[in-house]
Amino acid sequence: MPQGAERSQKALYITIGVLSLVLTLVAVFLVEIGLQRPVVLPILIALAIVQVLMQAFLFMHLRGSRHVYTYFFLAGLSLAVLIGTCLMVLIQQWA
Repeated sequence: MPQGAERSQKALYITIGVLSLVLTLVAVFLVEIGLQRPVVLPILIALAIVQVLMQAFLFMHLRGSRHVYTYFFLAGLSLAVLIGTCLMVLIQQWA
């Protein structure tokens, strides 16, 4: 790997790490300020999804692979979000 490409790769890793740290700190701050659960929960889920997508596209090399793998990953993520949302609605109705 050429030295310029290696530096840009390291810069990308550092950028993703800093963004993950910032998103985590935002999530902790939102929980600590005491917002109501119906307000904060969708925001936390969105932050988690953004973090998962950043990590997956960088470290699973989805950005450089064929698009079919990206579609499989996004389909699984969408299904997980749908199931989680349905469970939250059901639990909310039972509580």
